[in-house]
Amino acid sequence: IIAALTTDRHRVHHDRLVVRTIDVRRAERGNGWGPLLLRSVLPAVATAGHTTVQINVNNPFAYIAACKAGFGWTGRTTGLAELMMTRPTDRPGHHRSRVAGRCDGHQLVGD
Repeated sequence: IIAALTTDRHRVHHDRLVVRTIDVRRAERGNGWGPLLLRSVLPAVATAGHTTVQINVNNPFAYIAACKAGFGWTGRTTGLAELMMTRPTDRPGHHRSRVAGRCDGHQLVGD
């Protein structure tokens, strides 16, 4: 196994799937497996009836991986300093952040 993720349905928004964890084998980190795995689940997630995928990130590596997979920061935080990022399941392209800096430049703060 190179990469794996765990998910569950959002407790309030039942049309939203939440990625709880994503792990990539240490020797394979930085090779694009995280974003690839996040993007690869989108068709199945949409087929299951979810319109949005959410991931909460708490480190710059996870933030960049989510950005590369088309997620954008919602401007909200949750948990212990976790940025809430979402992405629609029906659009293949990148989802732009409504609040924070650009994902394409991997900025962690607003412009």
